[in-house]
Amino acid sequence: MNTKEVVGLRKIFLLLVISFLITFPAMCNAGLQDFPKIAVLEFGNKTSINDETLNDGKYVRELAINELLNAGRFNVMEFDAEYRKAYAQIHNIDVRDTKDFQSNLKLAKLLGIEYLVVGHVTGFISVGSDAYMSLYDSQHHKRRPNNFKATLTIRFYETESGRIALAAQGIGKAEEKRIDGKISAVQVHEALTNAVHDAINGKFGLLAKMEKGKKNN
Repeated sequence: MNTKEVVGLRKIFLLLVISFLITFPAMCNAGLQDFPKIAVLEFGNKTSINDETLNDGKYVRELAINELLNAGRFNVMEFDAEYRKAYAQIHNIDVRDTKDFQSNLKLAKLLGIEYLVVGHVTGFISVGSDAYMSLYDSQHHKRRPNNFKATLTIRFYETESGRIALAAQGIGKAEEKRIDGKISAVQVHEALTNAVHDAINGKFGLLAKMEKGKKNN
């Protein structure tokens, strides 16, 4: 082996060492970098019930954000209505409405968010009130259970293409015994909390579907 060949091999070796030193730290931190950046919109109300908690959508949004953060699988970015409006104004971005899906998808993409999380409360079923009031024993003040069920959907939209990458439904139940037979705000919130948990962490929730997708790949 002549001198030129030795020098050539040394250069190749040095390049390999440098390449390893550059890529190794990135490999070690790949777990964090691989977590997708997501943002959660206020939940819509697709029920026929005119309720402040449902119409506002912020309460259910906060439930979803907490559940997704606790999962430890996502980089959850701030994306509330005030933030979206301020960002659009600062950067002179024309958005029709902070609730408009296409506008929010556009903003999310510009912010480097990979998936926009969109949810809707789709159903409220109350079994109590009138039925249990008729069974109410005024003499003994017997309390009857009011059963309440909330149903909601959560979808992950890919900001690059707009396609639905992941979707799940959640069902949450709550029971409370009241003499007056009415549904309380506490009961509504409990049912919504359980529905969000089911949609994300349930047997057929988002996390379970993500794991199933990994196994299939």
